[in-house]
Amino acid sequence: MEENNQNGFTLVEVIVVTAVLAILLVLGASLFRGMGRSESRDAARTLFLAGLNNAQTRALVSGEPVALVMTPYDRGREDELGRSFTLFEVRKDEVTGDFIVENQLRRWARLPGRFIFSKEETVAEEGQNAFDQPAVVSVSVRDTRDGSQRMVEMPAIIFGGTGNVVWPAGEGELEIHLTEGVVREGSVFGQNENSNDWRKREVFLVGRQTGRARYLQTQ
Repeated sequence: MEENNQNGFTLVEVIVVTAVLAILLVLGASLFRGMGRSESRDAARTLFLAGLNNAQTRALVSGEPVALVMTPYDRGREDELGRSFTLFEVRKDEVTGDFIVENQLRRWARLPGRFIFSKEETVAEEGQNAFDQPAVVSVSVRDTRDGSQRMVEMPAIIFGGTGNVVWPAGEGELEIHLTEGVVREGSVFGQNENSNDWRKREVFLVGRQTGRARYLQTQ
């Protein structure tokens, strides 16, 4: 009599394998999400630090002021609010003292992931958040709704012809903070409960006299 050997999985084995696969999928998704956040942080840090150094270098080479201009929360294109920057040549009006935008030196750069510029909190007690200062330049922006052009006042860091910072004016440590969040109707919403803790942000310091920018290592 021929022996009938049937090799198959029992119901219990199928359930166990399914459970293991489900656990691996959850762990894998968490791992990839974590890698994405880490890569976004690195990309945001590299991009903005390069922008600061580029602005100072251009000012030194030309001997003329160069502004790193940042999009505000309240006006401009919805997908760029609080998260894009570019470089402009600027000149100071001898009569009014206002900074006037001239040639744009690079295309608008958008911070990666969910990173946006952050206001208020600073590392130093008497520090100055550059994004939290009064808007200093007016830039023509295209309205995506009807295609019209309009002037939008924007915050900026302006490097003088010798490479030093000429705006924002002041004496405290000049800081720029990037954090994860979104902007809705002019208000910013952090992505986590620690969004107001500078240690959870990407923090940059700029020497007023030297104009040199550096990244502050945070958590």
